[in-house]
Amino acid sequence: MGIFQDIHGNLPALKKGVEIFRENGCEKIFYVGDLIGISPYSKESMDFVMGNHDYWYAYGLPNPTPEWMSEEEVRHWTWINPSNRQ
Repeated sequence: MGIFQDIHGNLPALKKGVEIFRENGCEKIFYVGDLIGISPYSKESMDFVMGNHDYWYAYGLPNPTPEWMSEEEVRHWTWINPSNRQ
């Protein structure tokens, strides 16, 4: 297991940390905070670690909405984040 924090937008450090964890057989990597901020690669650092739900919350649902996404799921995403309204 690997745990790290305080990347503050330093994408090269983020990538290196993940690489080291994987080289050492870490099956789970936990990131506990302060991903963005000081260094110049905050957006890229976010994109590197985001899952699809994180991405949809930050940037909105894909447009057009994928065929596999039910109307109920679209309504759910609109409810939790009004910026997802299309």
